[in-house]
Amino acid sequence: MKGDAYALLLCMILPWILINGADAAWIYFYIYASIHPNPRIAVNITHSGWTGYTVMMFLFGFVWGCVNLAVVWAYFVSGFAFASGPKGIFSLFIVVPIALVLILGPFFSPWIALPPAQKSAWIHGCDNYPIQIVLDAKAYNGPSYQPTTASYFQGNTPLYTYDIFQSSADLWSFNIRTIDSPDLAQNQSSPLYPSISNITYDFVDDSVSGNCTSASSNTTSTCIKGFFNPNNYLSFNITDLRTNLTANIRAVDKQWAFDDDAPSVLLKDSSGVEVIRTDVTKKGDCTQLKVCAAQQNGGSITVPIGLILIRQMDYAVSCTTPSDSGD
Repeated sequence: MKGDAYALLLCMILPWILINGADAAWIYFYIYASIHPNPRIAVNITHSGWTGYTVMMFLFGFVWGCVNLAVVWAYFVSGFAFASGPKGIFSLFIVVPIALVLILGPFFSPWIALPPAQKSAWIHGCDNYPIQIVLDAKAYNGPSYQPTTASYFQGNTPLYTYDIFQSSADLWSFNIRTIDSPDLAQNQSSPLYPSISNITYDFVDDSVSGNCTSASSNTTSTCIKGFFNPNNYLSFNITDLRTNLTANIRAVDKQWAFDDDAPSVLLKDSSGVEVIRTDVTKKGDCTQLKVCAAQQNGGSITVPIGLILIRQMDYAVSCTTPSDSGD
């Protein structure tokens, strides 16, 4: 009889342990996908799927925390927790902390763990890339004179900054704003120097053109021509007129721009080589988005960045607009 009781207890405890483990995995992949949005994994392959995954995680976390509370309550009611001697010490210093984690963890741990993880991802997410770019858009109430910029960095060293503005109803212009590195400003022959001074996006026919400034003659001429698809499966066909080389770049995933989230895209060339990967927004400032670039510069980097920045502008307004218009 005693053996049957132990077998029954084991049959009850084992599923409980497995479900707690599954919930921990659920939370882990939520945090992982939040700080590694690209390349996407099963839980965030679509935006609607990611939303459902997140909502269900918190709903289940609340319910399962209540279940764990009942289990812990049964343990303490049994009287074992109030035993004297080593058993009481074990309960106080081992069981009680574990009980708190089991009760509070399923619902609260994502809220607790994500902020430091997101902060670390912002700092280190592009460490293995030659260039990282910070897209900084205006909040909904930002002053009209505040520029929307894309600042390029090599590690922590600032290189240069582009800004973007809408020049007419269907035309957007992405222009070099400043050279932020004194060394780079004095060395225009450096491979890091941004030779592309301007990119124009025409949304009437989805065409793109760019101007380059020659370091030797200090003259500006058209050097980039091509087309882009701003819809599903973001893509670009870009020809560099200086070399007559054409780059075909395409998003890996169908969705890349969202009404309620920052743009998220992984762009690869026709050989399957990664070109650009959007990373995370800055913790506490949703107007800033980090982008990792696998190349130092050129049309394959500059042209997509301007278009991604336009969508980041939309999100910056959305995420900073108060939910109550009376606020």
